[in-house]
Amino acid sequence: PSRLVAVLARVDLSVAYLSTFPSGSINHAILIYASKPVATATMEHYLVYDPNHPEAPRELTWSSADRAFAFQKDWDFVAGFVRLYRVYGKPIQ
Repeated sequence: PSRLVAVLARVDLSVAYLSTFPSGSINHAILIYASKPVATATMEHYLVYDPNHPEAPRELTWSSADRAFAFQKDWDFVAGFVRLYRVYGKPIQ
């Protein structure tokens, strides 16, 4: 997450692939473009563009206590922890 913050501070973008392998409840790519200023000591929030929901930003959360990312509820995803893989941009995890 600290690398992701550094990438976003330089106004760089990161494309990430979300997965819940092996269950496969999500198999999706997103564009991470900003940190959300509500970060706490244990949680960091990021604004993402989701091509399935172009009308508004979506939210990705990092929990340092769980050392995991979580993605918000969707019509086809029940929400929860996801694996995040860098597709384009600087390493983020």
